Amino acid sequence: MFQLSIFIALFAIAQTVSNVTKEDSKGYGLLFTSLTREVEDVKLRFELPGGIPKWIKGTLVKNGPGKFEMGHKRVNHAFDGFGKLSSWRFAGDGKSVTFSTKLQQTGYYRDSVKLNTIAPYTLFGDTVPAETTEERIKRTMKGMDNNVVNVKALTKQLSIDTNYMILNDMWNLYTININNLTLVKHLAPLVGEDEESLMDMMMDANKMAVPSLSSAHPLFEGSRDNWITYYIKLNPLGKSIFNVIRMGNDIKPRLLTSWKIDTFEIPYMHSFGLTEKYVVFFEGPCYFELFHFAFSGTFEMKEAFQCHHDNPMYIKVVELATGKVTELKTHDINAKGLFLHSINSYEVNSTTIVADATQLPNFDQMTGLTLDNMLNVDKRNAILANGQVTRYYLNLKTGQVDVQPIVSTPHLNKALDHLDFPAINEDYRMKNYCYFWGTAYKSDGVHYGNWTLGKKSVCNSKNDLTWHKPNHYPMEPWFIATPNSKQEDDGVIVTSILDGEKGLNYLAVLNATNLKMINYAYTPIHLPMDFHGRFFENV
Repeated sequence: MFQLSIFIALFAIAQTVSNVTKEDSKGYGLLFTSLTREVEDVKLRFELPGGIPKWIKGTLVKNGPGKFEMGHKRVNHAFDGFGKLSSWRFAGDGKSVTFSTKLQQTGYYRDSVKLNTIAPYTLFGDTVPAETTEERIKRTMKGMDNNVVNVKALTKQLSIDTNYMILNDMWNLYTININNLTLVKHLAPLVGEDEESLMDMMMDANKMAVPSLSSAHPLFEGSRDNWITYYIKLNPLGKSIFNVIRMGNDIKPRLLTSWKIDTFEIPYMHSFGLTEKYVVFFEGPCYFELFHFAFSGTFEMKEAFQCHHDNPMYIKVVELATGKVTELKTHDINAKGLFLHSINSYEVNSTTIVADATQLPNFDQMTGLTLDNMLNVDKRNAILANGQVTRYYLNLKTGQVDVQPIVSTPHLNKALDHLDFPAINEDYRMKNYCYFWGTAYKSDGVHYGNWTLGKKSVCNSKNDLTWHKPNHYPMEPWFIATPNSKQEDDGVIVTSILDGEKGLNYLAVLNATNLKMINYAYTPIHLPMDFHGRFFENV
Protein backbone atom coordinates (compact mmCIF):
# COMPACT_ATOMS: atom_id res chain seq x y z
CA MET A 1 0.00 0.00 0.00
CA PHE A 2 2.83 2.34 0.92
CA GLN A 3 4.60 1.55 -2.37
CA LEU A 4 1.39 2.23 -4.30
CA SER A 5 1.07 5.64 -2.60
CA ILE A 6 4.65 6.50 -3.52
CA PHE A 7 4.01 5.45 -7.13
CA ILE A 8 0.85 7.61 -7.34
CA ALA A 9 2.69 10.59 -5.87
CA LEU A 10 5.60 10.25 -8.30
CA PHE A 11 3.18 9.86 -11.21
CA ALA A 12 1.35 13.05 -10.17
CA ILE A 13 4.64 14.97 -9.98
CA ALA A 14 5.68 13.67 -13.39
CA GLN A 15 2.35 14.74 -14.89
CA THR A 16 2.69 18.22 -13.38
CA VAL A 17 6.20 18.63 -14.78
CA SER A 18 5.13 17.37 -18.21
CA ASN A 19 2.31 19.94 -18.31
CA VAL A 20 4.81 22.81 -18.03
CA THR A 21 5.34 24.06 -21.57
CA LYS A 22 8.97 23.94 -22.58
CA GLU A 23 10.69 27.04 -23.90
CA ASP A 24 9.94 27.25 -27.63
CA SER A 25 12.26 30.16 -28.43
CA LYS A 26 15.81 29.65 -27.20
CA GLY A 27 17.32 32.65 -25.46
CA TYR A 28 14.08 34.66 -25.67
CA GLY A 29 14.10 35.31 -21.92
CA LEU A 30 17.28 37.37 -22.28
CA LEU A 31 15.17 40.12 -23.85
CA PHE A 32 13.66 40.63 -20.39
CA THR A 33 16.73 39.81 -18.30
CA SER A 34 18.66 42.64 -16.64
CA LEU A 35 22.09 43.58 -17.96
CA THR A 36 23.72 46.10 -15.63
CA ARG A 37 27.21 45.89 -17.11
CA GLU A 38 28.27 49.11 -18.81
CA VAL A 39 30.94 49.36 -21.51
CA GLU A 40 32.36 52.26 -23.51
CA ASP A 41 33.98 52.30 -26.96
CA VAL A 42 34.54 48.55 -27.21
CA LYS A 43 35.89 47.65 -30.64
CA LEU A 44 33.76 45.12 -32.51
CA ARG A 45 34.91 42.69 -35.19
CA PHE A 46 32.86 41.87 -38.27
CA GLU A 47 32.39 38.15 -38.81
CA LEU A 48 32.39 38.06 -42.63
CA PRO A 49 35.13 39.11 -45.06
CA GLY A 50 34.72 42.36 -46.95
CA GLY A 51 33.56 44.59 -44.10
CA ILE A 52 30.70 47.01 -44.76
CA PRO A 53 30.22 49.97 -47.14
CA LYS A 54 32.65 52.79 -46.30
CA TRP A 55 29.97 55.42 -46.68
CA ILE A 56 28.31 54.24 -43.45
CA LYS A 57 29.63 56.86 -41.03
CA GLY A 58 27.86 57.98 -37.88
CA THR A 59 26.29 56.63 -34.71
CA LEU A 60 23.33 54.32 -34.20
CA VAL A 61 21.71 54.93 -30.79
CA LYS A 62 19.02 52.67 -29.33
CA ASN A 63 16.87 53.12 -26.24
CA GLY A 64 15.15 50.58 -23.99
CA PRO A 65 15.07 49.02 -20.53
CA GLY A 66 18.29 47.61 -19.09
CA LYS A 67 17.49 46.60 -15.52
CA PHE A 68 14.26 45.36 -13.95
CA GLU A 69 15.20 44.79 -10.29
CA MET A 70 16.45 46.84 -7.39
CA GLY A 71 17.03 45.26 -4.00
CA HIS A 72 14.32 42.69 -3.26
CA LYS A 73 11.77 44.23 -5.63
CA ARG A 74 11.34 44.22 -9.40
CA VAL A 75 9.05 45.93 -11.87
CA ASN A 76 6.71 43.78 -13.93
CA HIS A 77 6.17 45.85 -17.07
CA ALA A 78 8.99 46.33 -19.58
CA PHE A 79 8.18 50.05 -19.81
CA ASP A 80 9.19 50.39 -16.14
CA GLY A 81 12.64 48.83 -16.54
CA PHE A 82 15.43 51.32 -15.81
CA GLY A 83 16.42 52.95 -19.10
CA LYS A 84 19.60 51.99 -20.90
CA LEU A 85 21.18 53.58 -23.97
CA SER A 86 23.32 51.65 -26.43
CA SER A 87 25.35 53.01 -29.34
CA TRP A 88 27.35 51.70 -32.30
CA ARG A 89 29.78 54.24 -33.81
CA PHE A 90 30.81 53.66 -37.44
CA ALA A 91 34.18 55.21 -38.34
CA GLY A 92 33.47 55.30 -42.07
CA ASP A 93 36.39 53.08 -43.07
CA GLY A 94 34.28 50.00 -43.80
CA LYS A 95 35.56 48.00 -40.86
CA SER A 96 35.75 49.95 -37.58
CA VAL A 97 32.77 50.00 -35.20
CA THR A 98 32.80 50.69 -31.46
CA PHE A 99 30.04 49.80 -29.01
CA SER A 100 28.90 51.49 -25.79
CA THR A 101 26.01 50.93 -23.40
CA LYS A 102 25.07 52.76 -20.19
CA LEU A 103 22.17 52.94 -17.77
CA GLN A 104 20.33 56.28 -17.73
CA GLN A 105 21.11 58.15 -14.52
CA THR A 106 17.58 59.53 -14.13
CA GLY A 107 16.11 60.57 -10.80
CA TYR A 108 14.10 57.35 -10.88
CA TYR A 109 17.28 55.27 -11.18
CA ARG A 110 19.45 57.28 -8.76
CA ASP A 111 16.76 57.31 -6.06
CA SER A 112 16.20 53.58 -6.52
CA VAL A 113 19.92 52.89 -6.06
CA LYS A 114 19.96 55.09 -2.96
CA LEU A 115 16.92 53.36 -1.44
CA ASN A 116 17.92 49.88 -2.74
CA THR A 117 14.37 49.34 -3.99
CA ILE A 118 12.06 50.62 -6.76
CA ALA A 119 11.82 54.32 -5.86
CA PRO A 120 8.36 55.93 -5.53
CA TYR A 121 7.73 57.19 -9.06
CA THR A 122 4.62 56.52 -11.16
CA LEU A 123 4.88 53.16 -12.94
CA PHE A 124 3.13 51.78 -15.99
CA GLY A 125 2.50 48.45 -14.23
CA ASP A 126 2.89 46.78 -10.85
CA THR A 127 5.85 45.56 -8.82
CA VAL A 128 6.82 42.12 -7.54
CA PRO A 129 6.12 41.67 -4.70
CA ALA A 130 2.99 43.80 -4.90
CA GLU A 131 2.88 47.03 -2.92
CA THR A 132 0.37 48.31 -0.39
CA THR A 133 -2.23 50.88 -1.41
CA GLU A 134 -0.32 53.51 0.58
CA GLU A 135 2.87 52.75 -1.35
CA ARG A 136 1.00 52.91 -4.67
CA ILE A 137 -0.53 56.30 -3.82
CA LYS A 138 2.90 57.61 -2.89
CA ARG A 139 4.11 56.74 -6.39
CA THR A 140 1.58 59.07 -7.99
CA MET A 141 3.09 62.09 -6.24
CA LYS A 142 6.27 62.20 -8.35
CA GLY A 143 5.07 61.32 -11.82
CA MET A 144 7.08 59.27 -14.30
CA ASP A 145 10.82 59.69 -14.81
CA ASN A 146 11.88 56.89 -17.13
CA ASN A 147 12.61 57.65 -20.78
CA VAL A 148 13.05 54.22 -22.35
CA VAL A 149 11.27 54.74 -25.68
CA ASN A 150 13.14 56.90 -28.21
CA VAL A 151 16.05 59.24 -28.93
CA LYS A 152 16.13 62.13 -31.38
CA ALA A 153 18.23 65.18 -32.27
CA LEU A 154 16.60 68.60 -31.97
CA THR A 155 18.18 69.83 -35.21
CA LYS A 156 18.92 68.41 -38.64
CA GLN A 157 22.31 70.16 -38.65
CA LEU A 158 24.24 67.71 -36.51
CA SER A 159 27.31 69.09 -34.74
CA ILE A 160 29.07 69.14 -31.39
CA ASP A 161 26.43 71.63 -30.18
CA THR A 162 23.43 69.49 -31.12
CA ASN A 163 20.98 68.63 -28.37
CA TYR A 164 19.86 64.99 -28.39
CA MET A 165 16.79 64.07 -26.38
CA ILE A 166 15.54 60.78 -24.94
CA LEU A 167 11.77 60.52 -25.06
CA ASN A 168 8.66 58.88 -23.67
CA ASP A 169 4.93 59.54 -24.06
CA MET A 170 4.87 60.98 -20.55
CA TRP A 171 6.91 64.12 -21.06
CA ASN A 172 9.66 64.34 -18.47
CA LEU A 173 12.70 64.69 -20.68
CA TYR A 174 16.48 64.59 -20.66
CA THR A 175 19.09 65.66 -23.17
CA ILE A 176 22.10 63.39 -23.57
CA ASN A 177 25.74 63.51 -24.58
CA ILE A 178 25.77 61.25 -27.63
CA ASN A 179 29.50 60.53 -27.28
CA ASN A 180 29.42 58.98 -23.80
CA LEU A 181 25.64 58.39 -23.37
CA THR A 182 25.41 60.46 -20.18
CA LEU A 183 22.46 62.67 -19.27
CA VAL A 184 23.00 66.43 -19.56
CA LYS A 185 19.85 68.43 -18.88
CA HIS A 186 16.47 67.65 -17.31
CA LEU A 187 13.34 69.19 -18.87
CA ALA A 188 9.88 68.68 -17.40
CA PRO A 189 7.41 70.96 -19.20
CA LEU A 190 3.96 71.91 -18.04
CA VAL A 191 2.49 73.91 -20.90
CA GLY A 192 1.14 77.37 -20.07
CA GLU A 193 -1.41 79.54 -21.81
CA ASP A 194 1.22 81.64 -23.60
CA GLU A 195 4.76 81.27 -24.89
CA GLU A 196 6.40 82.99 -21.90
CA SER A 197 4.78 80.77 -19.27
CA LEU A 198 5.27 77.76 -21.55
CA MET A 199 9.02 78.37 -21.59
CA ASP A 200 9.13 79.03 -17.85
CA MET A 201 7.31 75.83 -16.96
CA MET A 202 9.24 73.72 -19.42
CA MET A 203 12.56 74.63 -17.84
CA ASP A 204 11.38 73.96 -14.29
CA ALA A 205 11.18 70.25 -13.46
CA ASN A 206 9.51 71.00 -10.13
CA LYS A 207 6.31 72.33 -11.68
CA MET A 208 4.99 69.04 -13.03
CA ALA A 209 2.01 68.02 -10.92
CA VAL A 210 0.25 65.34 -12.94
CA PRO A 211 1.30 62.92 -15.70
CA SER A 212 1.89 64.92 -18.88
CA LEU A 213 1.03 63.34 -22.20
CA SER A 214 3.06 63.87 -25.35
CA SER A 215 4.57 61.80 -28.16
CA ALA A 216 7.81 59.83 -28.23
CA HIS A 217 7.87 60.43 -32.01
CA PRO A 218 8.24 64.14 -32.85
CA LEU A 219 8.85 64.92 -36.52
CA PHE A 220 10.86 67.61 -38.30
CA GLU A 221 8.77 70.27 -40.01
CA GLY A 222 9.55 70.08 -43.72
CA SER A 223 12.39 72.42 -44.67
CA ARG A 224 12.36 74.10 -41.25
CA ASP A 225 14.88 73.02 -38.64
CA ASN A 226 12.49 72.31 -35.79
CA TRP A 227 10.27 69.58 -34.39
CA ILE A 228 6.52 69.46 -34.50
CA THR A 229 5.03 67.66 -31.53
CA TYR A 230 2.23 68.02 -29.03
CA TYR A 231 1.84 68.36 -25.29
CA ILE A 232 -1.36 67.80 -23.33
CA LYS A 233 -1.70 69.83 -20.17
CA LEU A 234 -3.82 67.47 -18.10
CA ASN A 235 -6.44 68.84 -15.76
CA PRO A 236 -7.81 66.31 -13.24
CA LEU A 237 -11.05 68.31 -13.14
CA GLY A 238 -11.53 68.28 -16.91
CA LYS A 239 -10.80 70.93 -19.56
CA SER A 240 -7.37 69.54 -20.42
CA ILE A 241 -5.52 71.46 -23.13
CA PHE A 242 -4.01 69.96 -26.28
CA ASN A 243 -1.05 72.11 -27.38
CA VAL A 244 0.67 71.79 -30.75
CA ILE A 245 4.21 73.09 -30.46
CA ARG A 246 7.37 73.71 -32.42
CA MET A 247 10.74 73.13 -30.77
CA GLY A 248 14.28 73.47 -32.11
CA ASN A 249 17.85 73.07 -30.89
CA ASP A 250 17.42 76.03 -28.51
CA ILE A 251 14.86 73.86 -26.64
CA LYS A 252 12.40 76.78 -26.62
CA PRO A 253 8.81 75.63 -27.22
CA ARG A 254 6.71 77.77 -29.55
CA LEU A 255 2.96 77.37 -29.49
CA LEU A 256 1.39 76.76 -32.92
CA THR A 257 -2.20 76.26 -31.77
CA SER A 258 -4.20 74.65 -28.97
CA TRP A 259 -7.69 73.46 -28.11
CA LYS A 260 -9.59 72.35 -25.03
CA ILE A 261 -10.61 68.74 -24.44
CA ASP A 262 -14.07 68.85 -22.86
CA THR A 263 -14.02 65.31 -21.52
CA PHE A 264 -12.06 63.15 -19.13
CA GLU A 265 -11.29 60.84 -22.07
CA ILE A 266 -7.99 62.11 -23.46
CA PRO A 267 -7.29 60.68 -26.94
CA TYR A 268 -4.07 58.66 -26.81
CA MET A 269 -1.70 58.96 -29.77
CA HIS A 270 1.78 57.46 -29.68
CA SER A 271 2.58 59.31 -32.91
CA PHE A 272 0.98 61.52 -35.57
CA GLY A 273 1.18 62.36 -39.26
CA LEU A 274 3.06 65.28 -40.81
CA THR A 275 3.11 66.60 -44.38
CA GLU A 276 4.70 69.69 -45.90
CA LYS A 277 1.68 71.84 -45.00
CA TYR A 278 -0.19 69.96 -42.28
CA VAL A 279 0.19 68.08 -39.02
CA VAL A 280 -2.47 65.41 -38.55
CA PHE A 281 -3.64 64.01 -35.20
CA PHE A 282 -5.66 60.78 -35.19
CA GLU A 283 -7.94 60.74 -32.14
CA GLY A 284 -9.11 57.14 -32.21
CA PRO A 285 -11.51 55.51 -29.73
CA CYS A 286 -8.64 54.62 -27.36
CA TYR A 287 -8.03 57.00 -24.50
CA PHE A 288 -6.00 57.98 -21.48
CA GLU A 289 -8.59 58.26 -18.70
CA LEU A 290 -7.30 59.89 -15.54
CA PHE A 291 -10.30 58.68 -13.53
CA HIS A 292 -9.43 55.05 -14.25
CA PHE A 293 -5.88 55.73 -13.11
CA ALA A 294 -6.97 57.43 -9.90
CA PHE A 295 -9.82 55.13 -8.91
CA SER A 296 -8.72 51.72 -10.18
CA GLY A 297 -7.19 50.97 -6.79
CA THR A 298 -3.91 49.90 -8.41
CA PHE A 299 -2.60 53.38 -9.34
CA GLU A 300 -0.84 51.83 -12.34
CA MET A 301 -0.59 53.95 -15.46
CA LYS A 302 -1.84 51.11 -17.67
CA GLU A 303 -5.24 51.30 -15.93
CA ALA A 304 -5.78 54.69 -17.56
CA PHE A 305 -5.66 53.23 -21.08
CA GLN A 306 -9.18 52.32 -22.20
CA CYS A 307 -10.88 51.79 -25.58
CA HIS A 308 -14.53 52.48 -26.47
CA HIS A 309 -14.94 51.06 -29.95
CA ASP A 310 -18.44 52.45 -30.47
CA ASN A 311 -16.94 55.93 -30.58
CA PRO A 312 -15.79 57.45 -33.88
CA MET A 313 -12.27 58.54 -34.76
CA TYR A 314 -11.79 62.29 -34.94
CA ILE A 315 -8.94 63.53 -37.12
CA LYS A 316 -7.63 67.04 -36.56
CA VAL A 317 -5.67 68.53 -39.45
CA VAL A 318 -3.65 71.61 -38.46
CA GLU A 319 -2.39 73.96 -41.15
CA LEU A 320 1.23 74.72 -40.26
CA ALA A 321 1.25 78.19 -41.80
CA THR A 322 -1.79 79.50 -39.91
CA GLY A 323 -2.64 77.10 -37.08
CA LYS A 324 -6.12 76.62 -38.58
CA VAL A 325 -7.71 73.35 -37.43
CA THR A 326 -9.97 71.23 -39.66
CA GLU A 327 -11.75 68.32 -37.99
CA LEU A 328 -12.73 65.15 -39.84
CA LYS A 329 -14.71 62.22 -38.47
CA THR A 330 -15.06 58.55 -39.37
CA HIS A 331 -16.87 55.47 -38.10
CA ASP A 332 -14.91 53.23 -40.48
CA ILE A 333 -14.37 49.79 -38.94
CA ASN A 334 -10.68 49.98 -39.92
CA ALA A 335 -10.25 53.06 -37.73
CA LYS A 336 -11.57 51.36 -34.58
CA GLY A 337 -8.29 51.14 -32.75
CA LEU A 338 -5.06 52.72 -31.66
CA PHE A 339 -3.05 54.79 -34.15
CA LEU A 340 0.37 53.56 -33.02
CA HIS A 341 3.35 54.25 -35.29
CA SER A 342 3.10 56.73 -38.13
CA ILE A 343 4.95 55.37 -41.17
CA ASN A 344 4.70 58.31 -43.56
CA SER A 345 2.24 61.00 -44.66
CA TYR A 346 2.10 63.19 -47.76
CA GLU A 347 -0.16 65.43 -49.79
CA VAL A 348 -1.54 64.00 -53.03
CA ASN A 349 -2.88 67.40 -54.10
CA SER A 350 -4.25 70.56 -52.49
CA THR A 351 -7.18 68.72 -50.90
CA THR A 352 -6.05 65.12 -50.28
CA ILE A 353 -3.68 63.68 -47.68
CA VAL A 354 -2.43 60.10 -47.47
CA ALA A 355 -1.31 58.85 -44.04
CA ASP A 356 0.05 55.37 -43.36
CA ALA A 357 0.42 53.87 -39.90
CA THR A 358 0.63 50.69 -37.89
CA GLN A 359 -2.46 50.20 -35.73
CA LEU A 360 -3.58 48.02 -32.85
CA PRO A 361 -7.22 47.16 -32.09
CA ASN A 362 -6.70 47.94 -28.39
CA PHE A 363 -4.04 48.29 -25.69
CA ASP A 364 -3.69 44.55 -25.00
CA GLN A 365 -0.31 44.16 -26.68
CA MET A 366 1.06 47.21 -24.85
CA THR A 367 -0.27 46.33 -21.41
CA GLY A 368 0.65 42.67 -21.95
CA LEU A 369 4.36 43.40 -22.28
CA THR A 370 5.07 42.23 -18.73
CA LEU A 371 7.86 40.02 -17.46
CA ASP A 372 5.23 37.63 -16.08
CA ASN A 373 3.85 37.22 -19.60
CA MET A 374 7.02 37.37 -21.65
CA LEU A 375 8.90 34.81 -19.53
CA ASN A 376 5.99 32.35 -19.61
CA VAL A 377 5.63 30.46 -22.90
CA ASP A 378 1.88 29.82 -22.63
CA LYS A 379 1.03 33.36 -21.54
CA ARG A 380 2.99 35.10 -24.25
CA ASN A 381 1.80 32.73 -26.98
CA ALA A 382 -1.79 33.54 -25.97
CA ILE A 383 -1.23 37.23 -26.80
CA LEU A 384 -2.75 38.11 -30.17
CA ALA A 385 -0.46 39.64 -32.78
CA ASN A 386 -3.30 41.48 -34.47
CA GLY A 387 -1.83 44.79 -35.51
CA GLN A 388 -2.56 46.12 -38.97
CA VAL A 389 -0.75 48.34 -41.47
CA THR A 390 -3.38 50.91 -42.45
CA ARG A 391 -3.71 53.72 -44.99
CA TYR A 392 -5.90 56.81 -44.48
CA TYR A 393 -7.14 58.99 -47.34
CA LEU A 394 -8.25 62.39 -46.02
CA ASN A 395 -10.25 64.76 -48.23
CA LEU A 396 -10.02 68.24 -46.74
CA LYS A 397 -12.63 69.62 -49.13
CA THR A 398 -15.44 67.10 -48.59
CA GLY A 399 -14.44 65.83 -45.13
CA GLN A 400 -14.49 62.24 -46.38
CA VAL A 401 -12.17 59.71 -44.71
CA ASP A 402 -11.34 56.42 -46.44
CA VAL A 403 -9.47 53.81 -44.40
CA GLN A 404 -7.89 50.75 -46.03
CA PRO A 405 -5.74 47.93 -44.62
CA ILE A 406 -2.50 47.35 -46.52
CA VAL A 407 -2.23 43.58 -46.88
CA SER A 408 0.29 41.15 -48.33
CA THR A 409 -0.38 38.80 -51.21
CA PRO A 410 -1.65 35.41 -49.95
CA HIS A 411 1.51 33.43 -50.68
CA LEU A 412 3.75 35.69 -48.63
CA ASN A 413 4.26 35.68 -44.90
CA LYS A 414 1.14 37.24 -43.40
CA ALA A 415 3.32 38.56 -40.59
CA LEU A 416 3.96 41.57 -42.83
CA ASP A 417 0.34 42.62 -42.31
CA HIS A 418 1.19 43.40 -38.69
CA LEU A 419 4.73 44.63 -39.27
CA ASP A 420 5.60 47.31 -36.72
CA PHE A 421 8.47 49.60 -35.64
CA PRO A 422 8.55 51.07 -39.17
CA ALA A 423 11.52 52.83 -40.77
CA ILE A 424 11.56 54.52 -44.18
CA ASN A 425 14.10 56.18 -46.43
CA GLU A 426 14.04 59.61 -44.74
CA ASP A 427 14.65 61.29 -48.11
CA TYR A 428 11.06 60.23 -48.90
CA ARG A 429 9.55 61.68 -45.71
CA MET A 430 6.35 63.60 -46.63
CA LYS A 431 6.60 62.29 -50.21
CA ASN A 432 4.85 59.60 -52.22
CA TYR A 433 6.86 56.51 -51.32
CA CYS A 434 6.77 52.72 -51.62
CA TYR A 435 8.86 51.01 -48.93
CA PHE A 436 9.20 50.66 -45.21
CA TRP A 437 11.08 48.17 -43.04
CA GLY A 438 10.04 46.85 -39.63
CA THR A 439 9.79 43.90 -37.27
CA ALA A 440 6.98 41.47 -36.51
CA TYR A 441 6.47 39.37 -33.39
CA LYS A 442 4.66 36.02 -33.45
CA SER A 443 5.39 36.04 -37.15
CA ASP A 444 4.42 32.37 -37.56
CA GLY A 445 1.03 33.05 -35.97
CA VAL A 446 1.74 30.60 -33.13
CA HIS A 447 4.91 31.38 -31.19
CA TYR A 448 5.28 34.90 -29.80
CA GLY A 449 9.06 34.38 -29.76
CA ASN A 450 9.10 33.97 -33.54
CA TRP A 451 10.42 37.35 -34.70
CA THR A 452 10.90 38.50 -38.28
CA LEU A 453 12.49 41.48 -39.99
CA GLY A 454 10.42 42.61 -42.95
CA LYS A 455 10.42 44.89 -45.97
CA LYS A 456 6.95 46.05 -46.96
CA SER A 457 5.93 47.67 -50.24
CA VAL A 458 2.80 49.81 -50.01
CA CYS A 459 2.87 50.05 -53.83
CA ASN A 460 3.11 46.38 -54.79
CA SER A 461 2.96 43.63 -52.17
CA LYS A 462 4.74 41.26 -54.57
CA ASN A 463 7.91 43.13 -53.60
CA ASP A 464 7.51 42.27 -49.90
CA LEU A 465 10.46 40.45 -48.30
CA THR A 466 11.28 38.86 -44.94
CA TRP A 467 14.42 37.94 -43.02
CA HIS A 468 14.06 35.31 -40.33
CA LYS A 469 16.40 33.06 -38.40
CA PRO A 470 15.14 30.74 -35.63
CA ASN A 471 16.03 31.93 -32.12
CA HIS A 472 17.26 35.29 -33.43
CA TYR A 473 15.33 38.39 -32.36
CA PRO A 474 15.71 41.54 -34.53
CA MET A 475 14.99 44.93 -32.98
CA GLU A 476 13.68 48.02 -34.80
CA PRO A 477 15.57 48.56 -38.09
CA TRP A 478 16.96 51.82 -39.44
CA PHE A 479 17.48 52.61 -43.13
CA ILE A 480 20.65 54.37 -44.33
CA ALA A 481 20.54 55.45 -47.97
CA THR A 482 23.37 54.89 -50.43
CA PRO A 483 24.81 58.36 -51.20
CA ASN A 484 23.45 60.00 -54.36
CA SER A 485 21.22 57.04 -55.20
CA LYS A 486 17.89 57.70 -56.91
CA GLN A 487 16.42 54.31 -55.98
CA GLU A 488 14.24 54.46 -52.87
CA ASP A 489 15.34 51.13 -51.38
CA ASP A 490 19.05 51.44 -52.29
CA GLY A 491 20.89 51.38 -48.99
CA VAL A 492 21.42 49.30 -45.89
CA ILE A 493 19.40 48.33 -42.86
CA VAL A 494 21.18 48.49 -39.50
CA THR A 495 19.78 46.95 -36.35
CA SER A 496 20.64 45.02 -33.22
CA ILE A 497 19.70 41.33 -33.13
CA LEU A 498 19.76 39.02 -30.11
CA ASP A 499 21.29 35.64 -30.95
CA GLY A 500 19.39 33.36 -28.59
CA GLU A 501 21.77 30.49 -29.32
CA LYS A 502 24.88 32.38 -28.18
CA GLY A 503 23.19 34.66 -25.66
CA LEU A 504 24.76 37.75 -27.26
CA ASN A 505 23.55 40.62 -29.42
CA TYR A 506 25.08 41.48 -32.74
CA LEU A 507 25.04 44.55 -34.94
CA ALA A 508 23.52 43.52 -38.27
CA VAL A 509 24.06 45.34 -41.57
CA LEU A 510 21.70 44.09 -44.30
CA ASN A 511 21.17 45.02 -47.92
CA ALA A 512 17.93 47.01 -47.80
CA THR A 513 16.96 45.99 -51.33
CA ASN A 514 16.99 42.22 -50.85
CA LEU A 515 17.38 41.81 -47.05
CA LYS A 516 20.55 39.77 -47.47
CA MET A 517 23.07 39.96 -44.62
CA ILE A 518 26.12 42.05 -45.58
CA ASN A 519 27.96 41.61 -42.29
CA TYR A 520 27.48 41.37 -38.55
CA ALA A 521 29.51 42.01 -35.40
CA TYR A 522 28.84 40.60 -31.93
CA THR A 523 28.78 42.76 -28.82
CA PRO A 524 30.45 41.34 -25.68
CA ILE A 525 27.09 41.18 -23.88
CA HIS A 526 23.40 40.56 -24.46
CA LEU A 527 21.01 43.51 -24.50
CA PRO A 528 17.42 43.46 -23.23
CA MET A 529 14.74 44.44 -25.74
CA ASP A 530 15.02 47.98 -27.06
CA PHE A 531 12.14 50.01 -28.44
CA HIS A 532 13.31 52.78 -30.77
CA GLY A 533 16.45 54.53 -31.91
CA ARG A 534 18.06 56.39 -34.77
CA PHE A 535 21.20 56.64 -36.88
CA PHE A 536 22.90 60.04 -36.67
CA GLU A 537 24.99 60.59 -39.78
CA ASN A 538 28.63 61.72 -39.47
CA VAL A 539 28.41 61.96 -35.67
